[in-house]
Amino acid sequence: TEARVWLEQIVVEHAARRRTDDDLKRMEENIRESEVIVREGGLPRNSNLGFHLLIAEAAKNPLFVILVQSLMDVLRGVLAELHPDMNHIACVVDHHWAIHKAITDHDPERAKKVLLDHLMDVNSHLSKLSK
Repeated sequence: TEARVWLEQIVVEHAARRRTDDDLKRMEENIRESEVIVREGGLPRNSNLGFHLLIAEAAKNPLFVILVQSLMDVLRGVLAELHPDMNHIACVVDHHWAIHKAITDHDPERAKKVLLDHLMDVNSHLSKLSK
């Protein structure tokens, strides 16, 4: 969690400063895809993890993309072993909208705060599931 928080806060800060309209559109499409999957009773693991990769792409630093992709690959393996409840998945989608809004508004400080809240919430939920 510590490495993820450190890395993703730096990445989201840069994304809020450097994002393009196309980046925002791709993030929005990703979140909407997650909403559809949740409405249909599915777990949008790939799209939720993909959202974080889209943030890295919006930061316009290829090393960020490589690091976040590596991190998401590790998380994908962890998540495959756990079964989060649908209420929490809906919260994740809401967090992604809040992150998207901060990035849209070019607000790096709010983006970092919302992302931190999201990561801490996810970490808490996953810790409970792994016990």
